[in-house]
Amino acid sequence: MKKPEDTEHKALYHISGKSFLNVIIILSTFIIISAVLVYIIPAGSYENGVYTAINADKYPIYKLILSPILMLTDTSSLMSFLGLCLFIIFVSGAFQIMKDSNGMSVLLKKIVNKFEKRKTILMMLITLFFMLFGSIYGIFEESLILVPLIVGLSLALGWDTLTGLGMSVLAVGLGFGAAMTNPFSIGIASEELQISALSGIGYRIIIFVITYAILVLFLKLHISKIEKNPMKSISYTVDQTKDDYDISTIKETKFENEKKIGIIYGLFFIGILVVILTVYSIPQISGYSIVILAAYFLIVGSICGFILFDKKKDLFKALGVGYKSALPSVVMIMLALTIKFIIYDAHIAPTITNYCVIALESMGPYKSVLALLGIVFVLEFFVSSSTAKAVLVMGVLAPVIARSTLSANTMVLAYIMGDGFTNVIFPTSPVLLLALSMVGLKYRDWLKWTKWLFIILFALNIVYLMIAVAINY
Repeated sequence: MKKPEDTEHKALYHISGKSFLNVIIILSTFIIISAVLVYIIPAGSYENGVYTAINADKYPIYKLILSPILMLTDTSSLMSFLGLCLFIIFVSGAFQIMKDSNGMSVLLKKIVNKFEKRKTILMMLITLFFMLFGSIYGIFEESLILVPLIVGLSLALGWDTLTGLGMSVLAVGLGFGAAMTNPFSIGIASEELQISALSGIGYRIIIFVITYAILVLFLKLHISKIEKNPMKSISYTVDQTKDDYDISTIKETKFENEKKIGIIYGLFFIGILVVILTVYSIPQISGYSIVILAAYFLIVGSICGFILFDKKKDLFKALGVGYKSALPSVVMIMLALTIKFIIYDAHIAPTITNYCVIALESMGPYKSVLALLGIVFVLEFFVSSSTAKAVLVMGVLAPVIARSTLSANTMVLAYIMGDGFTNVIFPTSPVLLLALSMVGLKYRDWLKWTKWLFIILFALNIVYLMIAVAINY
């Protein structure tokens, strides 16, 4: 019978040196691109919808060199940095406690025993769960909470790491792109256009259903392929290093206090859902979701370990291993936020927007909606924040685009499509990079697996927008 003390303190979140270097190279490349743009595009500002060129000196080279550090002097960037860092560190610690106290294995055992013969239904339910959270509540960073459990479940069911990511991070990202009421994209964009966030929701529901069906089919086809030959999985080599999730081992192993562990961690995950639903139901605190969830994982995760570990030193060992394994993520988050800092600190974002305004003034409705989609799509490379882009793009471009007879609902639709799906495509998305690094997967492997899915979805987005213009949605 396996006891918590028998568990080796092996890091659950393990970012390999190769994966870490791969991410650093990608982010550094985009920082260099941002630095080049600073010397090509002049500075400017927008006040009350009016663009004004700024006769500023050339952006100092020392600022570019020190930008990852100077980013921390910007209040907004600092808050984002601290929030994400504390979040990933405390989540890592809590999940390490769960792993070392056999909580992860016990939960997987119970789920596998219940759904082993209904795996497709389980996949569909998990995918729907994550898509709905992204679509309704605008949850994205928070999806990292469940990545280890869902990837572990996928492996335990005989699937692969990619399927686990598909059911979690990919699903929540597509839900973000096929948003129905997302307060961070639809909410802000609708507010800028002075319409209700529920306006035009019927069409968005149809798009959500189609997107969900496509994702389920994509995952089902992938699962069928790897069940016939596991070596065809792009993540096959990575999966071989995760021997903790072997289905036969999980089913046959007996754990001391298994019922107690199941109850404690069952309540732990119910608590997560209660906290998420509560936070996003109260507008006054929804902006602090990351901080609140980080505190939950720190406090409640430690309490679970305190109850389950007979030797309290094992609790501190687990926390130490978990926190240490998350430290490379701090560097990734810093570099990802640096890209946005450079663009805004050099004041070139308003100028880029003004170029778009000039180009859009002479376009008709069909070209305008595609241009808006493209503008948001490109800006996502440098500004991953939905709220920041909504204020910049919708607040400034909306009056210009409105002259082309585009409806407000169509503009919101174009915005959420350009903003949402890209969160799980672009290598400048901190959450995508963290998720891939946590499971040891390279970005190019992720892109290789998802490229046709995104090509199909992007083509459908264009069709949706053309229909929206045609019916004056």
